[in-house]
Amino acid sequence: RSLASRLGQNATSEDPVLHAAAKSEKDGDYAAAERLLRFLHSSKPKDSEAQIALARVLWRQSRLAEAEQLLETVSESAKNWQVALLEAKVAISSKKWEKAQGSLLLSRQLRSGLRATELLLTYVQEQIAEEKAVNMPKDL
Repeated sequence: RSLASRLGQNATSEDPVLHAAAKSEKDGDYAAAERLLRFLHSSKPKDSEAQIALARVLWRQSRLAEAEQLLETVSESAKNWQVALLEAKVAISSKKWEKAQGSLLLSRQLRSGLRATELLLTYVQEQIAEEKAVNMPKDL
């Protein structure tokens, strides 16, 4: 029997390793998800889905520099609103407000009306305004 059939998948469903990694991530076992995704990424380095999933797992583990670096290697054709939103979350976690704003604006452009994007964009814009106010020279 194939690995896919042992995992209860039919031949047309997603990669069994990716499926197992998604289950581990959902269960909160980020170390297991990372191991599976690193294996998948090493065997299929151009697989954008595996890259994005690995970046998300790294972000969940607060490994922000690694997540950001990996997201930078995702092909432009694979970048959708979800990737833009993940890029924004990584940037927010790193307090890179301008980068987060750019990613959120892209996410909003690619999929308008998403409440999470609007809420995060409001938060990021408040952070940018606060940072500018703090850095503004004081009149003597």
